[in-house]
Amino acid sequence: MQQGTEKEIERVKTMKEKIQEKLTKAEEFININDGAKFFQNIEGIEKSLKEDVQLTTFEKETMPTFVPGKLDLCNFGKIKSNNDISDEDENASVKLKLSIGKEYVTSLSHVARVGISSDGYVWIYSQSSRSQLLMKTKQTGNMLKEITKHEIFIRSMAVTPWNDILLCNNNERIQRFDTRTGQLRNSKYNVGSLGPVSICVKDNFIVVGAINRDYPVHGRRVVIKMNKNGQHIYTAEFHENYAPIFIYPLSLVCTDDAQNIFVIDGLSHTHGCRIAMVLQNNNIQYYEGHSSINSFNKPFRPTSIQAAPSSNIIVNDTSTNTLHILDPYGRLSAYMNLNDMGIHNGFSLCCTEKQLFIGCHTVQKDGCENQEKTKASLYELNIEGCSHLVQT
Repeated sequence: MQQGTEKEIERVKTMKEKIQEKLTKAEEFININDGAKFFQNIEGIEKSLKEDVQLTTFEKETMPTFVPGKLDLCNFGKIKSNNDISDEDENASVKLKLSIGKEYVTSLSHVARVGISSDGYVWIYSQSSRSQLLMKTKQTGNMLKEITKHEIFIRSMAVTPWNDILLCNNNERIQRFDTRTGQLRNSKYNVGSLGPVSICVKDNFIVVGAINRDYPVHGRRVVIKMNKNGQHIYTAEFHENYAPIFIYPLSLVCTDDAQNIFVIDGLSHTHGCRIAMVLQNNNIQYYEGHSSINSFNKPFRPTSIQAAPSSNIIVNDTSTNTLHILDPYGRLSAYMNLNDMGIHNGFSLCCTEKQLFIGCHTVQKDGCENQEKTKASLYELNIEGCSHLVQT
């Protein structure tokens, strides 16, 4: 992208020099006082003015798009840059090869949260008007076998490397869910007088989004980074001009080194949100969607955010059912419409070392009697090759 921009700047500079040269000649011609010299130069001036300055079309770097491949159980296509020379060009700056794994049918109507523990269990949280369930499941063929089920309300959850589950609910402290007994206990991770609303775990760091407990009264909106012992290392709250960084930290994730933090920031997932990015050296940036994907009628509505092993950031946009793939600095590298893959109503994401899990929700029409249509799916995708997304 940078090389293309520099090239266009140079082309515009050359065009401006040619135009200025013609203007200078015209001005010199107008100021001629000698009649004989005037008629000697008039033919050359006429020829010069009739020559058009070639206005070249801006050759912009277009956004990468999904290129369908042969539809089978293993491969459905790839993402590549629109100006790639050929499909075989392995040096394309933006390319993502994906392999579709399995579609698991759940017993739920909505997969609101999903987490994968290192012992192979799939943790699913479902929330509806009738119940809030946290389920421990095991992959069996194309089904998820229910191991345990617990009635519990969850705002956010994170599975730790040591297979603990940390929860943000209506409690004043971050809760630890005992996977053996199903009991909730206070963890050693706290945010003082604030209330935790979002959490993620990366390596030995815990990152928590928190708000004042008397919300919606105006108050604090912070993101706190802690070590595994619960010690606060860093707090993000204000810009340099003391304006608040966050509106409401709904969901968050950080890169492998825990240096860059990405936050879904907004009042509600059902309204237009943004990604607030707290980068190294307290550099604050925002991503609010892209014109290639979003519009006034389809605003950016992220519901889940994950960091791929390559430190690329994957964001689910429910307004367009699209994955926005950002580089580690928050710039859009590629995007993929899930409808093209046969995945509809994507809502939640979870990344492991090799897979991307996408949890969906169902849209049940009034009077629907088909039970299968009320069961949400969980998709498993291979994300190998994600490191090729970062443009250099």
